[in-house]
Amino acid sequence: MKRILLGLAVLLLAACSQSEPLGADAGWSIATQNFVSQGFEPQVGDQVWARVFDEVGQEVVFEKLDITQANIATWREELGQQLNTGESGKYIQTQKNPLELNVSNVFTNYVWKKNPEHTYVLGLGH
Repeated sequence: MKRILLGLAVLLLAACSQSEPLGADAGWSIATQNFVSQGFEPQVGDQVWARVFDEVGQEVVFEKLDITQANIATWREELGQQLNTGESGKYIQTQKNPLELNVSNVFTNYVWKKNPEHTYVLGLGH
């Protein structure tokens, strides 16, 4: 009996120590829009804003990324990583698994929201 309880305790500890998988099975829902829409092409000097609003319009995520000569070709990956990590990652992911971010064709990446009532907006600001 002690071995069974010990085995269950080990399994429970292992399950709790693993990070929560993303995707529908973990309560994530896919947004209707892509992470980056075709035609959205900021220029050097622009600032990309990624924002998420809750069901009453309160902003819950506001990530900014300055577009520079150094990151003009990689800003999508940078922003994706920014959204997938830290505080923003609790609300939004650029893929159901951050390792699946398609950098060769970023227009195939969708946004996954923890709350289906939240709204994702990508825009330019200064």
